[in-house]
Formats: sequence, C-alpha cells, structure tokens
Amino acid sequence: MEREYNYLFAPGKIGRLTVKNRIAMTAAMTGYPGLNGEVTDRIIRYYEERAKGGAGIIFTEAGVVDDICGIARYNQLHYTPRCINGLERLCLALRKYGTRVFAQLWHGGGICSPEVCGCQTVSSSDVASIPGNIPRPLTKEEIKKLVKKYAVSAKTCQLAGFDGIEIHAAHGYLIAQFLSPYFNHRTDEYGGAFENRVRLLDEILRAVREETGPGYPISVRISADEMGQELCAAHMTLEDGVRLAKYLDESGLVDIINISNGNKFTPNANCDPYFYEGGWKEPIALAVKKAVKLPTIATNTIKHPEEAERQLAKGISDFVGVLRGHLADPEFVGKAAQGREDEIRGCIGCLYCRDPRGSGQMGMRCALNPRLGLEVDYPLRSKDGNGRKTAVVGGGPGGMEAARVLAERGFQVTLFEKEGILGGTMNLAAKPDHKEKIARLIRSMEVQCRKAGVDIRLNTEATPELLKEMAFEAVFAASGAVPVIPAFEGVGLPHVYTAEKVLREDRTFENKKVAVIGSGLTGMETAEILAKRGSRITMVEMLSDIGPGLLKEILDEQKKKLFQYCPDVYTRHQLVKILENGIEVRNLENNESFVIETDIVVLALGVRPRLDFVESFKEAAPQVFAVGDAEHGGRIGDAIRSGYSQAYAYTSI
Repeated sequence: MEREYNYLFAPGKIGRLTVKNRIAMTAAMTGYPGLNGEVTDRIIRYYEERAKGGAGIIFTEAGVVDDICGIARYNQLHYTPRCINGLERLCLALRKYGTRVFAQLWHGGGICSPEVCGCQTVSSSDVASIPGNIPRPLTKEEIKKLVKKYAVSAKTCQLAGFDGIEIHAAHGYLIAQFLSPYFNHRTDEYGGAFENRVRLLDEILRAVREETGPGYPISVRISADEMGQELCAAHMTLEDGVRLAKYLDESGLVDIINISNGNKFTPNANCDPYFYEGGWKEPIALAVKKAVKLPTIATNTIKHPEEAERQLAKGISDFVGVLRGHLADPEFVGKAAQGREDEIRGCIGCLYCRDPRGSGQMGMRCALNPRLGLEVDYPLRSKDGNGRKTAVVGGGPGGMEAARVLAERGFQVTLFEKEGILGGTMNLAAKPDHKEKIARLIRSMEVQCRKAGVDIRLNTEATPELLKEMAFEAVFAASGAVPVIPAFEGVGLPHVYTAEKVLREDRTFENKKVAVIGSGLTGMETAEILAKRGSRITMVEMLSDIGPGLLKEILDEQKKKLFQYCPDVYTRHQLVKILENGIEVRNLENNESFVIETDIVVLALGVRPRLDFVESFKEAAPQVFAVGDAEHGGRIGDAIRSGYSQAYAYTSI
C-alpha cells in the first residue's frame, strides 16, 4: 500500500463480534425497497457493492418497526416479521464478503408522514418536529405496545441473519423526541427529569435484550449534541449527550455507541455540506469516547481514508462512520487497501443525495456515482468495444465520465480538451472557499481516465476537420455550455462581465461598486469572492429570495458567508438596462424603475447548451452525441450522469 493504515484495517470488537476493519457504513434511508417495505433486488445490489468494496460493518437503513404510524416514506424498509425472507436474502448477500451487518430499528415519531401512514403522527408531546405536522402524544398503553414492536423487529432481524441491531435514538426521531426537553413536555413517568425522559429507550433496550438473548450485539445511535442551542436552549447539549452515553455505558444493555449530532432543526450537524471541514466534530466524539468504556463509532465528515486513519490514530473513536464516501465510491475501502487512493471519488459535500425529489419520496442518488441505486439496472459492461475508435470532445465532468466508461468497455478513446487542464467548469466551481474537494475530484477522474487507457490530448481543439481525418465512428460532444447574455441595452459596455469570466481570470475590483445580476449559486459565490477582495456588492434577483433552487442546507450556509460583507440585495427586481455608471432596475412589485450606481456589472444568469458546436460535428462521424452541459445545462451530477448513461448505452453501428 502507498500509505500505512495501522488503525483503519486492524480488526475491531463489538461485544463478542469481531469486525475485519474499523470502517462502518452508517445508515441512511434510500427509497430502494418495495412499496410495502420489502427487500428488493435493487436494495440488495446497492448494499452488496459496498460489502464487496470492503466495508467492515454495514448498518442497513433506518427501517420500520411500527407499520401503523411509524413510516416516513412509501418505499421504506420494514424490519417486521412479514419481511423476514427478504431480510434473510439481504444478509446472505452481504455476509459472504465478511462484512458484518446491523439493522437500524427506527421510528420517526413526529417526522413520519400522515399521507403515508394514513393517520396522525405520534410523539412524546404535541410539539412539531417538522413544519405543519403536529403529532399527538403517545398514551402509556401505546408506549408498551411500541416497546414490544421494537423487540419483535429485533428478533426478526436476528433470525434473518443480521449480526446485530442498532436502536436509532438520534436526529430528532421518536426516541430523541422523548429524550429532548424541547419535544418532551410530558408530566408522567416518561417526562420531566432525565431518568424519566430516558425511560422509553431503556424499556426498548431491555425488551430487545430479553428477546434476542445475551451476547447479541446492540448499538445505539445518539445525537451527542443537537447543536440547536442558538434556536432554543431546550435542545440537547454536549453535556446532555455525554450523560446519555454514560447511562448507556453503565446499563449493561449496549455493546457500542454510534455518535452523531443534530436534529431536524439542525440537519447540517449530521449531514453537513461542503462548507464544513473534515473532523470539525472531533471534540464532541472525543468527549463521549473519554466518558465511556464501550467502543464508539463516530461520523466526522470523512471524505478520504487518510482522514479516517488520522481520527482513529487520535483516539477520537474506535470505528469511523462513513456513509457518503460509500455512496460516491462503493470501493472506498478496497481502493485504500490496494493503494489506489488516487482513484477514490471522494464525496464533495454537495448534498445531491439529499435533494428532495418527488417530495422526498424518490430514491437517493449521488452526483459522483450515477450507478447509485441503479446497480441492478446498470451491471458492469463487458469489454465489447473491440478497439473501435471513439472521440470525446471536452474534458469536463461529462466528458471525462464518458471517456472512462467507453475505455473500460474496450473502445479506443481519444479525449480532446482545448485547455491545458481537465475539469472544464469544475475548475471554476473549485475556486470559492471550501470547494477544494472538487479539485480533488478532478484529479481522481483524470487518474481513472488514464488508467482506463484514454488518450488525453490537452491544448487541442477538436475541429470537425480533425475528427473526420482521424475517422472516429462516434463523437461524444461534451463541449459544455456558454453563459446566458440577454440582449440588455448596454450589455456590450467594457465594464460588463460574465461570472465565468470573473472566476476564470481571477478578477479583482477592489473598492469598486459591483452589481451581480442573478443570485443562483454561481452568482452568490462570485459575489462573495469579490466582496472578500474588497468590492461593494449589490445583488439583483427577479424572484422573492436569493439562491433559487438551492437546497436549504446549502443556501443557509452560503447566505451566512455572503451576508457578512453586508451586500445590498434587491429581490423581486429586474434589470432593465446597463448604463456607463449604473444599472436601471424595475421593481416587480410596483413596476417602478430606478438607477443603482455601480462601477462593474457581473452577469450570473445561467448557461445554455452549445448546440451549434454539437451540430458542427455531424459531418465528422457517423454518430454524434451531446453530453453534459452540451445536452442540457445542470449541476456536476447531471453532467456525470449524462456522460455515464450515454457511454454505457452506446451501440456501434
């Protein structure tokens, strides 16, 4: 191996159970089970690739124990007796790789869906966990029945072949709603003092232990710090988390503690976007680790194996929790073990996986891994290219992905890039602070292309004449997009720039008044960069808020970064024309126009495909395909998915 991993690949212990390495793939709902919560081939293949990739433990997703009022999604895994045959299939598929498999038993309480359940949701009290959904308090009789359901599900999982189970008591779900003074306003024996608020968890653990017998491994996932004190002092603090961990440690009912953070009001505490540096939660995990004798797992924004090794070496936890790293690259562990770290596609923290498509009911996806959740539909292709010549024009994310897939299929692939480096507009996306993960992604994709045998020709413009002369049977035009520049009066003035030009040329307008037109992510990041370099920023946006289309978790963080420079923001305003020393805008509320004084104008109004460029290749090869932004403008994940799917499906004429 190129790196030494003295800790990462050492065996670990959970009770009597030996785990082959210290890497745990933590749980997340996928949307891949069947409509009735049954195991499907889709979900088996998803987990199987991560087991085959080398994960020491896999915690299968937060699954249903209460199929009456404990469901959040239509396609949510059930750990109830009627699903036992499918659960057995899942365990057999994973355990053949030496991976330990734990089932995460879950109840969402107040965050469950009345539309899915068909009834009012339940919680400790009638305190909303998510906007617009007021639950009713569970009765004591219902609590007793619920405890029994956890025990039945635990026994079901034991019989199905799971190596252990995990009780989900974190992230503002039902058990956490009992633990937290914010949610729990009960006056009976399940509310008030800590000893009462922990009673539900204690009863569940005792019932599970009685049902599964001594020695069967039990994990509990906790939010060691809900990180919501700025919102309300009643949210649980690190002090509360340590107290809970000590209670579990001393109970004798638990074999390992899985340390996470946050609740539904603070989602960035447990699934953080790219603004957060790796290891930023180390002090929290370490505080719990020092307080208990039990082994611990901790999630800590780990994107690459060297970060995992460092945290283990520092004694932050006994196992490292890595979920998104396994989504982006199912071979995360295996590549590290084989000294192939430079091929790992490390998560870039874009939260594409959390994009709430279909009101949150559609399956999880990943910007970097277009096969995620589709492994059963996209089995790895055989080498059927037989050395036939194909060209890829453009070395952005879509082009590199298409080139890699074609080369791995056995085509003779030449990739043309007119610039001196690969990456396309990802090189611009990597410029803002905290975006260095994108630069690393570019390097890993280039390594994958070269190892697959792609002939990469930098500083080479692929003209139709050149392509025709080289006699390619197909051209994949990943030639990108161009900025949208509407025909405003004054748009050709010398002080007007596109955001792309500003970023590409590292422009600085110190002590200048800069108007940024358009407030998508590119506009906001460009405005922040210029403000940091001394510009005074005005933003103009036609919609009612800046950051249209951005996931709330990313928008909130980006606003914090931008607003520290106190920009002037005009929402519901439209640019009318550009003047030599200002811009004329119209208030869309009252239709009145006025002039804002400015020295520089930056247009950040999106991009459009270069369809004319693609058309120019039609005479150069028998088949021409538009890939990525050249097909349809979008995010990195859209471009990679386009490159992958078209290269995967390509059939020679």
